[in-house]
Amino acid sequence: MKAFKKFAPVIAAALGVIAIIMLFVPAVVLSEDTSYNGWQAMFGYTETTKAFGSEIKTEVLAFSFMNLLSLILVAAGIVLCVLSFLGKGNKFFALIAAACFIVAAVFFFLTLVFTIAGTGLTLDGTLAQEKVKEGWKIGAGPIIAGILSILAACSTVAPALLKK
Repeated sequence: MKAFKKFAPVIAAALGVIAIIMLFVPAVVLSEDTSYNGWQAMFGYTETTKAFGSEIKTEVLAFSFMNLLSLILVAAGIVLCVLSFLGKGNKFFALIAAACFIVAAVFFFLTLVFTIAGTGLTLDGTLAQEKVKEGWKIGAGPIIAGILSILAACSTVAPALLKK
């Protein structure tokens, strides 16, 4: 138990790193053949097709700050856990890291809501994104990243709870 208390911030940081890696797994599934990973849902994605000797660029997904915020919160939680492990911070760092991981987990589960359809998916280029997003499904990446973020939060606050 003493070893767990000592290395709990390292375990939380490792879980946070794995949650970031899950951004390479499909996050938004449009159909059986079409899916986009977390990075594409976060920073946007433009498809380029060649037709009649010219390139046509279609914006499929646009930049989403809220999806980026989930990445920032996980990174902040990782940094706070590492600082806590190195003894540079106080016990309040563990609480802030746990809060970062929990909020990031909620944001990971809301990835589909935060993903912005690009103008290339609408016929007239208007903001009819809610109609466009009807058939979308959440992929495995945000679900696993959300679960890992919750586990990282639990690992962060566990030493404080186990003392009592």
